[in-house]
Amino acid sequence: MRKINNKTENLLYEIEQIYSTIELVAFSKKINRLYNVYDNDKHIWNNLKNVFGPVTHQLFDTYSEELLANEFINTLFMKYYRNERLYKYLLINDLVDKDNVVAFEMSMLNSRLDLCRINGSSYAYEIKSEFDSLKRLSKQLEDYSLLFEYTYVFVADKFIDKIIAEVPFFCGVLVPDLQFEGIRVVRKAIRSKLINPMAQIRQIPLDELNKSFKIKINSHDKEDIFRYVVDTYSDKTINSRFKRYLKKKYQQNWEDFKIIHKDALPIDYGSFINTCITPDKLYFKG
Repeated sequence: MRKINNKTENLLYEIEQIYSTIELVAFSKKINRLYNVYDNDKHIWNNLKNVFGPVTHQLFDTYSEELLANEFINTLFMKYYRNERLYKYLLINDLVDKDNVVAFEMSMLNSRLDLCRINGSSYAYEIKSEFDSLKRLSKQLEDYSLLFEYTYVFVADKFIDKIIAEVPFFCGVLVPDLQFEGIRVVRKAIRSKLINPMAQIRQIPLDELNKSFKIKINSHDKEDIFRYVVDTYSDKTINSRFKRYLKKKYQQNWEDFKIIHKDALPIDYGSFINTCITPDKLYFKG
């Protein structure tokens, strides 16, 4: 994690003398919608001024001479808006030094998976921070259990009783340990018995399917090809090659991220993992 300029704490303290906790949470939500790591520093400071209002303009002008706006937003979110960005940081921080390949924001069946990892086994992680809704969780877990061997819900403490009572027994449950910037395991995941080979191969592009399974039929119809693979290969082989496909697809991005992650801010981990841009290209005054 990037070392934060100590003056960010001083700025936050001065802001706290002006606004209440409720106001700071509300401002943080607005900033989260506006924040883009690719915006230049001046633009981000201007967004902060617009959100916090004229009373803070002189304060921000003074601190912006030395501070990056990204650093202040990171410090603000760490204290007042522990949203999905921070949960992603905690997960990645836990996995980055281990033998994994990790990917973010993947379309899987009818859901969008927050994070997956491959390390011989396959894991799906769905994040529900205190600012998220549980409305779609049941369907999301259903989709992931058809594709991945182990599924985890990484959830805010306020949801824990509801999650334990309602999510399938084979789903693992994690909660953040924000005091130590870590993760606590509430319940370990059990290997899914619902893995569906047809669902898995539908996630693989046709050209990759042909490379992995040596398609030997003349039809170019996708459904014929899917049926051929399922009828010809065992469930175990399809699962293994599905994992191999994911690992191959995301390995380079993950390896690149592991090199630069110590220079990235926690709120931006999710952005840098999917790009080849290094933090020094985005974190600068000017």
